[in-house]
Amino acid sequence: MGVFLLVGTIAPSLASAGGSYTFFGSASYVSPGYNSNRAVLLTSDEFANPQLFSGIDLTFPSGMLLSSLTTLSTYYDFTASTCGQGSPRFGISLAAYPGSTIFVYIVPPSSPNTFTNCAINGWTNTGNLLDGSTYPTVVEPNNFPDWSGPQYNTWAAVVNKYGSQTVTDIFLVSDAGPSGSQSVQIDNTYVNTTLYSYEPTKISDCKGGGWQTFTFAPGPFNNEGGCVSYFAKLK
Repeated sequence: MGVFLLVGTIAPSLASAGGSYTFFGSASYVSPGYNSNRAVLLTSDEFANPQLFSGIDLTFPSGMLLSSLTTLSTYYDFTASTCGQGSPRFGISLAAYPGSTIFVYIVPPSSPNTFTNCAINGWTNTGNLLDGSTYPTVVEPNNFPDWSGPQYNTWAAVVNKYGSQTVTDIFLVSDAGPSGSQSVQIDNTYVNTTLYSYEPTKISDCKGGGWQTFTFAPGPFNNEGGCVSYFAKLK
């Protein structure tokens, strides 16, 4: 099901309102977001050489057990292609299982087992992908040597098996698509109660014309100086 990459080099940390995160691959900011100033654009092309992929590595409390993870959700907007081949998806790594990943897929409510035909050119909320009511069969323990259940199962079944294991990574990735490529905007991601809003947070976000992208609070600004002044007061 798609291309299952190993997350590689991580970019320097980028602060967000509520939760911090880092980018990997070709992830970048885009404006505006979902009723906000900014979102993240994930693009991928499995036929490019080298392969094009991108994602967001999300921070969380150290020592978190898998059983403590109760919410994964995000807003998404496909701007080129749609969901397919198991991409995009959340990934969860465990300390005791290096090289193995629990995938939680973003799929359309109408056909949760097909991984295709997500709505395009409009923001959609996944809802909580771990609550087991809306999307009951989109969790895959990939490359776990002691997993004996079906390839796709419920979150409850995965937690029953690995709930006592320590989480070492949570990420959101685009690395394929139904035609090999994919572009999707991501905004307002939740891990439990932590919000990753991807909003501008510092003076440098005002530079290079950045002040003009503030169409939502705390903007709009009349000029770069007004934007710089606002973030300077937050220090």
